[in-house]
Amino acid sequence: MTARGAGVDHVGITVPDLDAASSLFVRLLGARSLYRRAFPADPARPESAEPADPARPTDPARAGGLSRQLAVHPDATFRVERLRLAGTDLELWEWHAPDQATAVPRVCDLGGAHLAFEVADVAATAEAFRAEPGVRVLGEPQTLGADHPLAGRVWIYVLLPWGTAVELVSPSPREAIEAQAESEAVSRPRRS
Repeated sequence: MTARGAGVDHVGITVPDLDAASSLFVRLLGARSLYRRAFPADPARPESAEPADPARPTDPARAGGLSRQLAVHPDATFRVERLRLAGTDLELWEWHAPDQATAVPRVCDLGGAHLAFEVADVAATAEAFRAEPGVRVLGEPQTLGADHPLAGRVWIYVLLPWGTAVELVSPSPREAIEAQAESEAVSRPRRS
């Protein structure tokens, strides 16, 4: 069975400092915090110092042990904050684990990714990011050419202090994208 109409609920990224990352998204992109939680050592481990509390319902993230649910080290702990940015939710995770890798993949590496945020003024937003300590703005704003489905759209990439790639983009001509996708779907021969 294929999920129809499924959409993106949220995007999660790991950051080294939850407070600093949250502050950056709030100040520069207008995000607002929906909630923040902290999780100590995994209570499913027998040597855990955290006693079970029968009056407290089991948190789904802990059901069956965090290490089994998320494939992390059994001694991993984290804090998480969920932010809302123009209708999209972003989860920031600050993990601490004995076996934590700290190398951040580039956008061209396996596992590499980027977050794209639509902003009213790409150049002004890029300058605000450029003023942030540890942020690298890569090059100058670029405009997509007439041969591109998003012709006229302006974009630039930014590397956040912890390595996450962010793309700042001007508002999208969504109608043009949808019209092109529909046209391509109609012109494709059907398989029997």
